[in-house]
Amino acid sequence: MAMTLRLALTLLLCTTVACADDADSTARPGGEGSTGGVPGTGEARGTGGATGTGGALGTGGVTGTGGALGTGGATGTGGVQGAGGAPVAPPQPEVFSASGPGTVTPTWQDFCVATFHRDHQVSEKIGNDDLFVAMTGDQYLFTSRVTLVDGTTIAGLEYLTEYGLFRFDVEAPPNDAPYSLNCDHDAAVRHVGVIVDTTLYSDDTLDSVLCTLDAGAALPGETRNSITAGGVDQVAVGPFSDQCQGAEWGYLVAPRVDVLGQRGTTLIPLRTLIGAG
Repeated sequence: MAMTLRLALTLLLCTTVACADDADSTARPGGEGSTGGVPGTGEARGTGGATGTGGALGTGGVTGTGGALGTGGATGTGGVQGAGGAPVAPPQPEVFSASGPGTVTPTWQDFCVATFHRDHQVSEKIGNDDLFVAMTGDQYLFTSRVTLVDGTTIAGLEYLTEYGLFRFDVEAPPNDAPYSLNCDHDAAVRHVGVIVDTTLYSDDTLDSVLCTLDAGAALPGETRNSITAGGVDQVAVGPFSDQCQGAEWGYLVAPRVDVLGQRGTTLIPLRTLIGAG
């Protein structure tokens, strides 16, 4: 009987101690990265500890599904780069259809004008598609001319529309241009002409009006234009700087115009013209 009681007491004590020892020895082989924590299941880093399933780096932790970088976090679907963070699209200009006949109006008669003395087929600069026929007696603004080494001339003429000037080229062999001029191209003074009523803005946000220029105004000088990264047109105001708060550039979204079969052509309202005098 005494033997039986002693054996039972020994088994009870061994079971209690051995369970702790076994748990400790089982946890230690896994070290810090084991499932149950750093030393043992019941230690500070056990299940529910710093690195455990429910710990700081676990499923619910800082980088877990619900954490700072998870689905609902800073870079998640609803974050800065998510579906709601798409870049703002640049302003989209309206597209208009221009009407003819494109010839000079009395407003621009005092500038360099080309008068056709025979019918001439005008073709596209790229592709050589036919655009229209300039008829005998038709007059168009003349804005440039280059002479090639063989004497061929390429003149830049302007088709006047209600939205601005559309340039077309006329190439001619030496001394055989189909038009005559009312000016000395090489000696004439350049002017900046305002082709249509124009509102310019201070910058490409188009939030603040810089100035308003009336159609038909012209002053000696030259202009140029370009387009910003945001799709806004910028125009050198040239001699109109005093009327535009001393600025060098004005901003606008110039109309895109379907003219003579050319779709979506940008027509800038300030253009360099050649004086007839």
